[in-house]
Order: sequence, then structure tokens, then C-alpha cells
Amino acid sequence: MLLILLSACGDSSDDSAASAVDPLSLSVIGSGPMGVGYRLVEQTYTEPTGDRLTVPVNIWYPTADEGGEAPRYFNLVEDPDAILDAAPAATLHAGGYPVLIFSHGSFLYGGSSSFLARHFASHGWIVAAPDHVGNTLTDYGDIPLPIYYRRPLNDRAAVDAVAAQPDLSGADTDQMVLAGYSFGGYDTWATIGGTLSRPGFEAQCDSGALIDCTEAELAALEAGFFDDRFVAAIPMAGAGRFEYFADGGLENLTVPVLQMSGTEDRDDPQQMWDLSAGTALSWVSIEGGCHEMFGVGGCPDLAPEDGFSLIEAYALAFARHHLLGDDSEEVTGLLDGSERPWDSAVLQTR
Repeated sequence: MLLILLSACGDSSDDSAASAVDPLSLSVIGSGPMGVGYRLVEQTYTEPTGDRLTVPVNIWYPTADEGGEAPRYFNLVEDPDAILDAAPAATLHAGGYPVLIFSHGSFLYGGSSSFLARHFASHGWIVAAPDHVGNTLTDYGDIPLPIYYRRPLNDRAAVDAVAAQPDLSGADTDQMVLAGYSFGGYDTWATIGGTLSRPGFEAQCDSGALIDCTEAELAALEAGFFDDRFVAAIPMAGAGRFEYFADGGLENLTVPVLQMSGTEDRDDPQQMWDLSAGTALSWVSIEGGCHEMFGVGGCPDLAPEDGFSLIEAYALAFARHHLLGDDSEEVTGLLDGSERPWDSAVLQTR
């Protein structure tokens, strides 16, 4: 069992309230013992074409602070359940802060699924989510081809942003979990080894579905984006854009995947199940869940709090099992289907 460290790497504050708790003894259902701190930073990297891109990165982390200013995601949506620029708490885990990288959906922003980030942070995790420049709330319209290589590179930039925070130096970025919502499912699959199809992109460019297609940008996609630091992946409502992967390009991947979807979504998760033969895949289908359930909510047949609690629990259980070796009764029960706290959740595994 992993035991709490009473002193963390970096300038973290102590947390006496949680100091006697084994983090893997905490139920994945419901919030953990920590408060949630938040900060917005920037990370710059060089694109394959040689251009420099600066990406805003949202970071959530555990804190012992009990009050402070609420952050506003994308300078728009206030979150009263997080504290802006709070002092980080000491890591709860012997291996340092476990890390989840999250990729938002098309024309959204890094904080649009903040319920999930807060849940992980309250259990002692660091969560980082880039704002995908050119594909955010203020960019609605045609999608340029470079978005398809920027998204996975932005996810890597989020890792670098976490590593650059002196007071979060206990973050373990050698092994992490990657999650993505909607369009974020594309970069999730691409980052864990999915093989992209140049002809697939060229066809979409020729049809006008993608714009700003150049030879240099097509070449940038051919190299692929596999990052072996990610040991588990969680695409949520991310069953679209499979036309950009080569035939067999999602088969026999070595990274375990938890696919989450809603029965009222417009996507086709069955096709993703079929296309990824040979990849260890668990699929949670949520009765009455719509596409927006994994973002801001708003499903006609499912209350946001019901959908959020289900998503949080399955995602954290999967992450703890594959990253932290958690084989507790609750976690294994959720992941093998022997425990069903929600009748609306149907699990398939292979």
C-alpha cells in the first residue's frame, strides 16, 4: 500500500487532516479529503513546421487551503469549488503526485470538464488541461489541418507545464494517465499509439472538411505522436474522427483503454470497439447519457450530478488500477462489473 508522505518535494504545505489516510483506501465514489487549488500557466513549444506556439495550461492540484478567490475558466466560467493560486498540499502518495492530462472537446476550453479535474485533485492528483489554441470556444468555425497535430503536442506541453512548476516538483511525469472528451478522444488514441492515415487526411482536405492543408502540415502528421509515458487512456464521448486512423491503426495497442459513452450520444462507440480489436478495452455505456454529459452536463434524461459522479468514479478507479496498482475490492469490482453502484452504467470488457 502506498502511504502518505508528510513532507513533499517542493514548497508544499502540510495537510494534517489527511495525514493518517492511505490514499488508496479512499472510495473512488465521492470527493477525496483535499481541497482543490487551481492555476493557469503558459507553455511554449516548437511545432513540427518550425513555428512557435504558446498554449495556456489549466492545472488543478490538492491544497489544504480552506478559502480564497474562485478561478474563472477561459475568463468566463467561475468555479466556486476551486481556489485560485492556492498553496499546494503535500503529496498523499509515496511516489509523488500522480498526474492526469485532460484534453477538452472541440470549441471548448481546458476547464470545461472541471468536475473531473476537481475529483482527481481532491484525491491527491495533479490534473493539467491545455486550452487547444485555434480550437477553443472563441474559434468556432472551420477546422484547420494543424489542429490535428497541435492537439497531441499541446497535451505534451501540459506535461512540461506541470514539470516546470517548482512547488509541484513532486509530480510523477514518468508515468501518467491521459483522458480526452469528444475531439479529445482523437488525441488520446493518437498519443497511445494509434496510427494516423495520410490518405484519410488528404481526402478530408480535398472535400473541404479541413482547411489550410499544406505539404509541411501533412508531413507533420505522418511522424505520429506515441508517448510511452501514458500507461492508461480514457476517451470519453470520443468515438468520432476514426477516418483519420489507418486501417488496423487502433488494433493491438499496448495501453489499456477505458471508453465512456452515453446511449443518447450522436457518436458511434460500437465502431471504436470494433476498430480497436486486440487492444485491452473496457467500455462503460451510460443509459440516458448525451454527448454533453462529459462536459458541462445538460442531458434531458440524466441529471448532471448523476452523470458526473458515475464518470468520476469509473475514471478514477481505472486510473488508480493501471497507474497505482490499486486492486482494492471497490476498484476491481467497478472494473470487472461485479459491482454496479449505478444501474444506468453497462460495462463491457475484453
